[in-house]
Amino acid sequence: MNFKSIVFDLDGTISDPSIGYLNGINYALKSLNKEIYNKEDYKDYLGTPLRISFKTHFFKSDSDLVEDAMILFRKYYGEKGKYENVLYDGISELIKNLSSKYDLYILTNKTHPFAIDIVHYFNLSPYFKGVYGIVPNSNDSKADIAKHLNESIFANPNEVLMIGDTIHDITCAKDANWKSCFVSYGFGKKADLTNAMPDKIVETVAELKIYLTCA
Repeated sequence: MNFKSIVFDLDGTISDPSIGYLNGINYALKSLNKEIYNKEDYKDYLGTPLRISFKTHFFKSDSDLVEDAMILFRKYYGEKGKYENVLYDGISELIKNLSSKYDLYILTNKTHPFAIDIVHYFNLSPYFKGVYGIVPNSNDSKADIAKHLNESIFANPNEVLMIGDTIHDITCAKDANWKSCFVSYGFGKKADLTNAMPDKIVETVAELKIYLTCA
């Protein structure tokens, strides 16, 4: 497979944000006098846009509180939660090595300011040509940003590979005419891929390294 650019998802692909993410949800629920769920239950919601998770799982009958919950979550996450985050073993070295061979980018469902802060926190900024997240209070999606990248950066979408851990990443890549690689060590499930098969599936960062080294 020939590609010149690699687009990484962030959460579940480069780092495990579970602690900060789940603590932020708890903070929002507690502040709104809602029942605090078992933290283990939250893991099923990682990888899905947070507004959708709040609406679907926590505020089904009280949708007016979704935006309040988002504001509270971002308050906690911006002050503390974004740093309650851990790189996957071997991913930092892999990114550094890949940056000499490919143009690297990040495309995430996180808000753009949080994405920039996290990449900087992990000292990975020098290795990426661009970091792209959702503009706060916009209706943009990953697919919208991918379309913009095709229009502004990627002259040949077929030379782009997206690496991510959820069905959202794979469908985003398909819609943008990019190649796709699903990493199963993140938060997504292989069963979700039935109708959107990626070009490659890897189980570990070590397998991802082998795939990208041989590609």
